[in-house]
Amino acid sequence: MTEARARRRPSPRLVIWGSVALFAALLALLAFELGSGGAGAAQTASRPVEVRKVIVRRVVTTVAPAAGETAAAPAEAVSSGPVSTLTSAPAPEPAEPVTTGAS
Repeated sequence: MTEARARRRPSPRLVIWGSVALFAALLALLAFELGSGGAGAAQTASRPVEVRKVIVRRVVTTVAPAAGETAAAPAEAVSSGPVSTLTSAPAPEPAEPVTTGAS
C-alpha cells in the first residue's frame, strides 16, 4: 500500500532566521503605527486631572482628671438633661484643667 513519507524537520538556521525576520517585521509595523498616531488612546485628548486636597480640622478637647480622681469618675458625673436654675448665680470656674489640641 501507500506509505506516507516522513517529513524532515526544518533546519535550526532556517527557524532562527525566520523568527528574526518576523520580529523585525512586527517591530517595524508597531513603530509605524506609533509614529503616525494610529493608537486610539493617543488620538483622544484627555482632560487634565484636577487634584484637590481636602483639609479637615478637628479640635479635640480632653478634660484631665483632678488629683485623686479616677478616670471613670468624670464620666459618671455628666448629666444628660438640661439644668435650670431659678437664681442667677455666676458660673463656677472649672475645677479640672482643660487641655485642647488641634489635629
